[in-house]
Formats: sequence, C-alpha cells, structure tokens
Amino acid sequence: MFKAVFDRAHSFRNHQVHRKLFERTRKYFLPKLYGSTEDVRVLTGPFAGMKYHNTSSFGPITPKWLGSYEWEIQDLVERMCGDQYENIVNAGSAEGYYAVGLAWRSPRSNVLAFDIDPLARREVVELAKQNGVNDRVEVGSACWRLDWVPPGKNLLFVDIEGAEGDFLDPQTTPYLLQFDILVELHELARSARHLERLLRDRFAATHVIERRTQTDRTEWQSRNRKVWCKRLTDEDILRATNEFRTEHQVWLWMSLRRQHPS
Repeated sequence: MFKAVFDRAHSFRNHQVHRKLFERTRKYFLPKLYGSTEDVRVLTGPFAGMKYHNTSSFGPITPKWLGSYEWEIQDLVERMCGDQYENIVNAGSAEGYYAVGLAWRSPRSNVLAFDIDPLARREVVELAKQNGVNDRVEVGSACWRLDWVPPGKNLLFVDIEGAEGDFLDPQTTPYLLQFDILVELHELARSARHLERLLRDRFAATHVIERRTQTDRTEWQSRNRKVWCKRLTDEDILRATNEFRTEHQVWLWMSLRRQHPS
C-alpha cells in the first residue's frame, strides 16, 4: 500500500518537472506540425502514421511526433517489425512509443508493456486504444521474471533507467537466453564501459551483439527534409529533434545465434 502511494507521488512530481521543462516547446511546435483539425500522428520513421499523445509528461514530445526519436536504432526497429515476433516484452515502456508502435506494425505479435510509473501505464492503455491494438497490448507494473512468456520467437526491449545490469542476468533469469534483446544503457563514461563489458560477457556465447552510439540528426534532417522544411525553420528543427541525451548513449542489439537446418 505504502509503495503504491509512493509510486503515485513520485510519478506526479516527475511529470510536473517534465511539463515545466518541455511544455513551452510542445505548445510552440504543435500548430506548426499539425493543423487544427489533424490528429497528432508520428510523421516519419518505423511508426509513421501512428496516432500519438499530445503531452509533455514524459520529456520532449517533438522527436516522437517528427519520428526522429532514437534515429540511431530505427533500422533495427524496422527489422523487428518485419520479423513479426510472437511475443514482445517492453520493460520500461514509458508512455508506449515502442510498445504500441511495435504492436501497430506487427499484427501477429502480442506485446507485454511494463513500467513502474502508474501514469505511464495509463498512457500505454490509452495509446493502444487510439491505435486499435489494445487487444494485443497487456500492461503491467514490474517485469523481473520471463519464464511466463510462451516459448517461441520472442523479443525483449529494455529501457529501465540504470537497472539493466541487475535485470539482464542469465544466471538469475535463464529464460533471457531465449530472447532477442535490445537494451539502452544508461550508465555514463567508465561505468557504461563496465556495464557493456558485463553484458557482452553474459551474452556473447548465445547472441550476436551489435553496438549503436548516439549521433546527431543531420542525416535524419536530410532524408526527411520534405516532411519538415515547409513547417519548420532550420533553427526550429534543431530544437524539435533535441532529445537531451548525454554524449555517451549506447544501445546493444543482441540477437540470438539461431541454428538453421542444414
């Protein structure tokens, strides 16, 4: 009971901070990107066309509206959508960009979205309803065991703000070795290198590991100029695509070394 009250209070304070930081930006770009009668939809990227939230409760919203969000891994996400996983577990789903987006693009997939933030869970449910995938998106508060996920071709998408090392341990959760895994690492500098080495040691024998690091948005801006150039200035687009990340951001894509019949 106490934990639930604490989680709600922490969630409320956290989102108040986000609104204070990003609400002015949201209000500035909303009429520039969408007409007064238009639905808010993702404009480019793997989830282009998906209906989306109109809120700044979870950080800067404009990169998700534009579809520039996490440009570094968009080719991997596109590949995931094409692979049509049977089950997708999104640990740290926030408001549902990936959980709902993957369900929307992968009609054969069941998605299980987990977040400790109660507002985030409500937002995932609402976004799933908006996009007509609520029958395939299940939402929960915590995800520390995976043996309840049915066997098959499964994906684990991890964004849990620093708890990656504890969660991604095959010694305590052997079932991890049956998942393709995309994980965003949140540690900085020296500790990030240690965490990356730790995960490589744990998964190298069973997974092919590919590393992605943060880039700027120059290539995205060039490829998608037709989408934004009539709506935004060059100064605007730099501001709108800013995700406020550290320079050390790393993602690891760990895909199973599947054995193919000879």
